[in-house]
Amino acid sequence: MQVEVIPNKNRSLVGQIHWNWLFDQFIPSFVKKNYSPKEKWKTKPFRSEDAYFFFKGILDLSELFTDERPSALPSYFSHEKFRSAYLLYFFPLQAAKFLTLFNLHPAASATALRHGRENKSIKILDLGSGPGTASISYLLWLLSLGKELPPIELHWFDTNRKILKDGEEIIKAMCEHFPKLRERVSVHFNVGEWWKARPDNYSLVIFGNVLNEQPVRFEEQSRAIRKLCTSTGGAGTLLVEPATKIASRFINEIREALLNEPVFRNLQFPIWGPCLHSGGCPLRDGKDWCHFSMPSQIPGRWFKFFSKLLGSERSWLKFTYLWLASKDSAPKAVGEDIRRVVSDLIPTSSDKRFFTALLCEPDLVLRVKLPKHLRVFRGDLVEIKR
Repeated sequence: MQVEVIPNKNRSLVGQIHWNWLFDQFIPSFVKKNYSPKEKWKTKPFRSEDAYFFFKGILDLSELFTDERPSALPSYFSHEKFRSAYLLYFFPLQAAKFLTLFNLHPAASATALRHGRENKSIKILDLGSGPGTASISYLLWLLSLGKELPPIELHWFDTNRKILKDGEEIIKAMCEHFPKLRERVSVHFNVGEWWKARPDNYSLVIFGNVLNEQPVRFEEQSRAIRKLCTSTGGAGTLLVEPATKIASRFINEIREALLNEPVFRNLQFPIWGPCLHSGGCPLRDGKDWCHFSMPSQIPGRWFKFFSKLLGSERSWLKFTYLWLASKDSAPKAVGEDIRRVVSDLIPTSSDKRFFTALLCEPDLVLRVKLPKHLRVFRGDLVEIKR
């Protein structure tokens, strides 16, 4: 058996000009204007001394987000220190993950746009939105296309009004700065729990790092998710969570529950990614779990500045995700010889010229030997040549 890596041309971020304006110019100035403790600081350009001042909040929030965090995170957006920290550092970090997924699945991303054109408006439901991280990332993806856009409705749910208002101001600035968005984007935010969102014919529903932060039982979350996923249109539902075993197992349970719904059983193939099949997850009971570590260089002067202070260059993006199709638009199944790598490369003791990798099969992983010269990462697609 031979294994050939399928080149991934869509992994890198797109639209760096749009990205740099947002995260290197506007966001730092916005944070300094709205979160500086001294009035005389607010009108001056964002400089290194400001970065050092706001870094204290970034460090504290980073420690709160570690694996040792409490099962139910406190309402960190209620504190100015944490809101400013999120906007300066965690906003671009999470946006890079969403943009990576929009690039990895361009057909799904384009389906949301096509649905919006057909229905006279792209409607995005962003649950646990914070400042609109996921939906703003989709706007950046749309801007990278260089095409005229239909009206765009952003429907945000979060429990903190102040971070929603910050996001609304960011959208206003983007619409003023980028002509393709001018007078096309409207924000409708709801202060409350995400499971109170009502089903609608959305172009895309996004759960962005919200399920792991909510102290709600699986049955309640699953019921609310099923109600939204089975009713939406367009590109369906994207769930993104941290790359932890708990989050991965939770998403897998959601996946199994949803695939038993009649809506998804009737589709030829109900999943955009990462799964290439609708059988049982081969990693649901083992030591490893389904998550992805993708090499990435997140652009931006200030992001690199904060990363160095944290002692992490952030050359990898780590996450767990599931992108379910909608009842209207199902993706095409890939070739029967295509597999996804679901492990890091494992050294072999018998032959130093090779690594072992695990490939995703229904219910059971496939172990294959790969020569060391191949550059293969968890999440890559390979073709098996028998």
